[in-house]
Amino acid sequence: MPVEMLYFFVAPFIYWALKRCNSIAKDGAIFGGLTVLFVAIAFAIFHALPVEYGAFIVDRKKWSLMARFDFIYNAMAFVLGGASVFIVKNKNYHAFFEVNRRLIKLVTGILLVSIFAYCSTWGLVQLNAGQLNFFIAFGLIPCIALVVMGVAVLNETQRIRYRPYADYGVKLGLLSYGIYLFHMPVFDALQKYSASFHVVMTGETMSLLALCCTAILSYITYHCIEKPFMKLRLSRGI
Repeated sequence: MPVEMLYFFVAPFIYWALKRCNSIAKDGAIFGGLTVLFVAIAFAIFHALPVEYGAFIVDRKKWSLMARFDFIYNAMAFVLGGASVFIVKNKNYHAFFEVNRRLIKLVTGILLVSIFAYCSTWGLVQLNAGQLNFFIAFGLIPCIALVVMGVAVLNETQRIRYRPYADYGVKLGLLSYGIYLFHMPVFDALQKYSASFHVVMTGETMSLLALCCTAILSYITYHCIEKPFMKLRLSRGI
C-alpha cells in the first residue's frame, strides 16, 4: 500500500512529462524508448544476482518483495501504461486501428494467452525452484502494457459501445481499482481477526467473505472518492 500511494503522488508529474514528450516526439518512439529504459532499469536491479541456466538465482520470497516494493521497477508499469493512453487517444491513429482491428484483436488475444500460459507453467516451475527467468524480469511488464494498449484500442474503436449483458462488466470495471487495492488488506485483516477471536472458517468461506467486504469498500470509495474527483477533473477540463 505505501508503494501504491506513492504512485498517486508522482503520477501527475509522470504523465505531465509524458505529455511534454508527446508534443516533441512520435508516440511509437516514446513507447519504444520507455521499453528500452525499462529493460535497462531491470538490468541494473537484477545484475548483482547470480545467473544459472539462463535464469537469475533468487528465492520466491525475495522476488515477491522486489516485484511488489521496488518503486523504480514498478514505476515503469505506470509510465508504459500512460504512454499507451497517449497512443490510443491520438486521433491520427484511429483510421489505422479501425482497418487493423481484427489483427489487433488476434495479436492481443495471443499475447495475453501466451503470458498466462508461460508464467503459470514453465515460469512458475522455475520460480518454485529458486530461478527467475529473463522474460519475467525484463519482458513481462512491457508485454502487459502492449496487452492493455490492445484492449484499449479495441474499446476505443468499438462501434457498439454497450450491450445489455455487458453492463455488469462495465460496473465491475468501475470498481476494479478499488478491488485491486483492497483485496489483500481485507483478506489479511480477516485472517488476523478470525485468529484473534478463535473463529474457524474454511478457505472458501474466508475468500467469499473477503470478496464481499472488498466489493463493499470498493463501491463506497468509488462513489465517495473516485467519482467526485473525476467530476472535478472534467469540470476543469483536465
